[in-house]
Amino acid sequence: MNRRHIIIVSTVLAIGVLTVWRGCSEPPKKVAPPKLSPDSASGKFAPKSIKEPETKEEYEAMVKEKSIAFAKRNNAPIAFYGRVVDQDGKPLEGVAVDFNVTAIPMIPVLWGPDETTKVSCVTDQNGLFSVEGKRGTGLDVTGLRKEGYRKSGYYQQGNVRYEPYGSQRHIPDRSKPVEFMMIRDDLPKAEKVFDKQLELNWNATITTENFGPDVGKLEFTASRTGRYANNTTKKFEWEVKMRAVGFTMIKLPNENERIAPLVGYTSNGRVGFSPDEEGWKSAPDESYAILTDSGTYGLINLKIYSGRDDGRVSGRVTIYLNKSGARNIDHK
Repeated sequence: MNRRHIIIVSTVLAIGVLTVWRGCSEPPKKVAPPKLSPDSASGKFAPKSIKEPETKEEYEAMVKEKSIAFAKRNNAPIAFYGRVVDQDGKPLEGVAVDFNVTAIPMIPVLWGPDETTKVSCVTDQNGLFSVEGKRGTGLDVTGLRKEGYRKSGYYQQGNVRYEPYGSQRHIPDRSKPVEFMMIRDDLPKAEKVFDKQLELNWNATITTENFGPDVGKLEFTASRTGRYANNTTKKFEWEVKMRAVGFTMIKLPNENERIAPLVGYTSNGRVGFSPDEEGWKSAPDESYAILTDSGTYGLINLKIYSGRDDGRVSGRVTIYLNKSGARNIDHK
C-alpha cells in the first residue's frame, strides 16, 4: 500500500470515529409532533379536551344529564292490548282493569327508585281494553273488578316487560290481545281433598298413592339414568311416569289456569327431562286438570324434587275437586 492509500484510509477511519463519538456524547434532539389541521382526515380523530366538573352545581348538572339520558334509553313506549272473558269464554263488558306502569325516573341519581304510575280502564262490549301513550320498563295487571264476578286467580300473563334490550320484552299485538278470565260468584270453588308428601325410589317398583273414593289413585314409576345419574350437581336424565286409575288428566299450559278443558284427557302422564333438553329442571312444579269417572272436574298440583343424592325422589301432591260438577278449578 503506497502513501496515498494510507492517507485516504486514515482519513475515512478518523471521520467514522468522530461521528460515533458525537452520536454517543450528544443527547437526541426532540422532534415536535406534526400539527394536524382540524379539516384533515387525521385531525378528526384528535382527542378532545374533557372538562371535569369543578363545582357542586356542575357535578349535579352532569349527574342529572346522565340520569335523564339513561331513563330515556330504557323507558320504552308502552302498548298493551287485553281481553277479559268469563268462565265460558264469552267477552265481559264493563270490567274495571287496574294497572301499574313502572318507569325509571328522570331524577339526578342513577340509582333512584323506580316510579310507579297507577292506571285504570274499562273493557268495551267485546271485552277489550288497551293501554297506550306511556313510557316505562314494565306493566302489571293488578286487578279485575266487575260486580257478580270474582278474579280467576292468575295475572302472570299481565306482568310484562318493555326494556329495549330485555330478552323477555313484550311485543304488543292488537290482533292478539292477552286474555284474562273472571268467574261468576255463584259458581262454587274447588275444595282441597288431598295433600301429601311424595316419596319415591329411583329405578324401583311402582309406588301407588290413593286419593280416596271421590278421585281414584295414581301409580308412579321413577327412573334416573345416564352418565350423571348419581351426580346431582350436573344435569342428568330422569323421568317420573304416572298412570291414573279412576280418573283421567291433562297437563295445563299454565299452572294458574282456572278452567278445566273439555277434551284431551288421558290416563297417562310424565314429568322428566333429558340433559340436553332446553329448560331442564331438577324441581318442576306442574298442574293437571282431572276428570273423575263420576264426571267431576279438579286440579292436581305436582311438585317433584329430583336432585336428592340418596337414591330417592321427593315431592308433593295436592288435589282440589269441584264437587258441583262445574269446570272452574279455582280453589279455596
